[in-house]
Amino acid sequence: ESVDRVPPVPGDGPKLVCGLDALDQSSDGRTGGGCLAYSFGSNGDASFETALKQRVPHCSIYTFDPFLSEKAFPGSEAKLAKMHASQAAGVLTFVSKGLVGVDTTTGRPLPVGEYKGVRPDGLPIRQMMASLGHTGRVIDLLKVDIERSEFEAFADPDFCGGACL
Repeated sequence: ESVDRVPPVPGDGPKLVCGLDALDQSSDGRTGGGCLAYSFGSNGDASFETALKQRVPHCSIYTFDPFLSEKAFPGSEAKLAKMHASQAAGVLTFVSKGLVGVDTTTGRPLPVGEYKGVRPDGLPIRQMMASLGHTGRVIDLLKVDIERSEFEAFADPDFCGGACL
């Protein structure tokens, strides 16, 4: 019933979030382990996750970015250090994998998009959830900012039955 800019500042880092009031008031029972937020794409900026954690302290936030590594991009150490600092502060759990789609013919993971010629190392969302021990959980908040590769990533029929497109 509400729309909030998180955090409430200008720029590319903040995102519009619907229903944050309901998420803040939700009980742990529905998701079987408390509020769960997945944030795909960060560019080393944890301002969204920090503001979300301040607003909904009981939420477990996982931030995914496969491009914050020396292997992917030399010089990205400072951005990675910021994410590790946010993790050490208890804001988020950083995962150095990205979101990939699923080949609807073979069912195999299908890398989506690329950034500066590098394809992400990642998993389809259901496999990502399983790898983190979240099988059967509900993702209460899903933020995806992966530079125009969102549609490819959610073409996985197992995730949304094609309804995401």
